[in-house]
Amino acid sequence: MCGPTGGAADPYTLADLQCYLNQFKPAHYSHGGREPLLYAVVLLLSVQPRGLLAFLAQVRRGSAECSARWLGGPLHVGENVPSSRIT
Repeated sequence: MCGPTGGAADPYTLADLQCYLNQFKPAHYSHGGREPLLYAVVLLLSVQPRGLLAFLAQVRRGSAECSARWLGGPLHVGENVPSSRIT
């Protein structure tokens, strides 16, 4: 179940947002598969880099396939940087 676990005044967290967004299939966000990069944007904006890379690796449509290669490096490297080194 997604959403705050306490009372009505509890704020939603990033994990709550991610849980809610992941309830729907990629086709929900991409108009039946006609615009696959819309789902990629949802994953990127909701801070789900692994899901984004996995999705882009499956897409075989010109620019989306190329995007997976270009985004993969920086996103993979960024996950391994200790937070104390990010300024």
